[in-house]
Amino acid sequence: MGANPGKRVRIAGLGLALGGVWHCNLNLTLCREISADRKNVKLQKKLRLLPASFFCYENLGLVMNTNFLYDAAIAFEVLLRQEYHIVLGRRQQIWDVVLQFHPDNFYHLAGLQKLSSAYGFQRMRYAQVFREILKANISDETICADAMFPAIIPRMCALSEMESILDNPKTLFFGYDRKKAVINSNITADYVAKGSIAGQPVILAFFVRDASVGKYCVKSVFPMENYDYSKGQIQYTLLLSEKRNLKSNETVQLFSHHKYTV
Repeated sequence: MGANPGKRVRIAGLGLALGGVWHCNLNLTLCREISADRKNVKLQKKLRLLPASFFCYENLGLVMNTNFLYDAAIAFEVLLRQEYHIVLGRRQQIWDVVLQFHPDNFYHLAGLQKLSSAYGFQRMRYAQVFREILKANISDETICADAMFPAIIPRMCALSEMESILDNPKTLFFGYDRKKAVINSNITADYVAKGSIAGQPVILAFFVRDASVGKYCVKSVFPMENYDYSKGQIQYTLLLSEKRNLKSNETVQLFSHHKYTV
């Protein structure tokens, strides 16, 4: 029997991973409601010590019934039905990026590979794990006791906002060369997108080309914390952005540069 997607869970060690660049104007009273266990004095003391702007964007609606994993899966399910066509330009040259999403991408994007404990779902195919999350058979309650759970919450929140980032014409696009990265990193990608919500440039999404289909997929997405991976990279000008519904084949133009003609 699946867990209730809205079921409240107590997040152990919550204060360890709720800082950085995540901002909101949450009332501290609501922050305390994250814990279902109101008698947990130690946890309530930790929450009272946190600033009101400690974790997320105000439009994420962080309340006591939030289920980060389920919400991220629901948002990603919408992206599975979409395909983005992004045209980038620089110095009289043009690059076409066709971006698609696949069920087996969710596992890594949500940060589930970072969990430190053993779980039965780790023996499943990634696409099956995604389907079980949608059915609420795997939820926050399944993994909330894991030492790494607080660390992946920002990734799940970022993933929940991926569509908004891609739809936003103010999102910035860069080529990505690992040799130019500000720190040593194992990330390999062709492009990095830096998006913002409520004016905060905090989401970094890495695109990599799938040679088998000639299209791109999102390899990783997370909030910008200590390092800006776009720093030192070549920036492109967004010329055109379109979103196509794969079922109806309807295309919506999100942005067109005034100097760009097809």
